[in-house]
Amino acid sequence: MDFMAFKNNIIAVDHEGRTLLYDTASRAVRALNPMQPPLRSYNIFVTVGDSLYVMASEAGLGSRLIWFHALIYGQPPDFIGQQDWYWRPLDLPCFDYEGAHYKSDLPHSDYDSDADEDWNADYTDSADDTNTNESPHPCAICAYTVVGNSQIWVSTLGAGTYSFDIVSGTWSKVGMWVLPFRGRAVYVPEHNLWFGFSDKDDQLCAVDLALTQPVLQKVLEDPPLPEACSPMASHLLHLGSGKLCVQRLFQKTQQGSLLQSVPSDEKDEGFAVLAGVEVRRDDGIGDLQMIKHKSMHYGFD
Repeated sequence: MDFMAFKNNIIAVDHEGRTLLYDTASRAVRALNPMQPPLRSYNIFVTVGDSLYVMASEAGLGSRLIWFHALIYGQPPDFIGQQDWYWRPLDLPCFDYEGAHYKSDLPHSDYDSDADEDWNADYTDSADDTNTNESPHPCAICAYTVVGNSQIWVSTLGAGTYSFDIVSGTWSKVGMWVLPFRGRAVYVPEHNLWFGFSDKDDQLCAVDLALTQPVLQKVLEDPPLPEACSPMASHLLHLGSGKLCVQRLFQKTQQGSLLQSVPSDEKDEGFAVLAGVEVRRDDGIGDLQMIKHKSMHYGFD
């Protein structure tokens, strides 16, 4: 089951598309219209305006995009009755790669793998939940964010960055550059910057997307991990007033890495680390400062 933050509420969707909404104010749970068709996993979701936008790839970030829907409030098509929340299908982007246009839901075999060898050799696996033996898709989504509360930007591994306009419902190409993040980036209005995890080393960083080709402005370096810890995923939550919550998930093993050959009884439990980070401007020179505050460790059985 996938859980998605939707404003102050929580959306849950299972593998059969059944959808639940948990209202945090009333502490009530209600069933919504199911997703059609249901998918195994929904790995990209953002709230823009009054709607929740969800995308899905074959096997997480690093594979082709196959599904794009929005959870909106209104009158579903061909439905007579009261308005309610329902899932509306949206157009998938058409990526421009190597001078040719590719619909993102084409089979992986329809792409020229020989043309991808140069950038495939330099690509490292996404940190979120990608775990596949297949080469990364040239038009796979590697980073995404919300811009101007009206656009969803997605970056691909080899075809540049694209924007979906929620008003017109259309896609357009932003540029051939790639967002320097791994996974999702969040906007912090107090500093007019986007924060996320660097695609180079997974460290927390800041970027100004108003620039023609965004570059990292500031990186908050975490201490090195013990050898017996393998990073599993990183998530970022904007708390307001320039404050962020950094969540990192780890797995401890005797070998220091996750190997399928390691028996389950030789693996230690996973754990999460939640850390508070405050972003400030230096009064003297105006440089960005990231101040790390209290952190908490949670173990999983």
